[in-house]
Amino acid sequence: MKNLAHLSEMYMTDKRPSEHNYAKYYDLYFSEVKNTPLTLLEIGVLEHPDRSFGAASLRMWADYFPNAEIHGIDIKDLTHLQQERIRIYIGSQENPEQLQSILRDNNIYPNIIIDDGSHKIPHQLTSLAALFRNLSPGGIYVIEDIVQFDLRRTEKKLVSDVANFFTDDSAVPMDFTSNTSKDIFQYNTTLAVLMRYCISGQIHSDIINPDDSKYLADNIELCNIHRSEINNLHIAFISKKNLNSWKPVENREPAIITTVRRIWIP
Repeated sequence: MKNLAHLSEMYMTDKRPSEHNYAKYYDLYFSEVKNTPLTLLEIGVLEHPDRSFGAASLRMWADYFPNAEIHGIDIKDLTHLQQERIRIYIGSQENPEQLQSILRDNNIYPNIIIDDGSHKIPHQLTSLAALFRNLSPGGIYVIEDIVQFDLRRTEKKLVSDVANFFTDDSAVPMDFTSNTSKDIFQYNTTLAVLMRYCISGQIHSDIINPDDSKYLADNIELCNIHRSEINNLHIAFISKKNLNSWKPVENREPAIITTVRRIWIP
């Protein structure tokens, strides 16, 4: 079976090594479960004049996860790009309730959710708040490109400041200068919200309501942030706790991660 780097190049997704190189991180988290029957949902479906290049990422995932159900959501009607094991729905990140209804109405209980949609900060945060509840226990929620272009210079400084307080790739932040803490809490960007979680274990955002903030803080087990190869873009992997007291509903898939840590990986 071809590895994910090869598949990402073959399908020419921006996850490939010659672009953002997110494939290496996806492989790090998913290689051990790639033959497991699971359900994957990705927000954002590539449209291309040449149909053979359409839904490239979804087709890549279908190859990588040969026993998985693959679902995609896009603001455009791209249902003509559906294939065996690939289903596509029309929905907008402007309407998180619509995203939830798509999952509910189609009995979709994802083990993996990938936000590769608009990349707008409000959309990333509201989608996380809405869909994390639908993620199966032990599943992983991924946010790609969490540095928005017009805020890249500011967030680049934040990343540099915070990374200086880590001794190695598995370290948990221990202490911060007053200036660094002030800078981090000053911004309401996706990156800053996740960084604050890595520091405090709490979700603070004007975009996410208190109930959803508490749910996220109580149910996130892992928040790892990795740097892309280009443009100071980042990708976040956020896993959901597999609580023994939580009783799965019928047809929910088993957890794909059970032992995790809350860490920052620059």
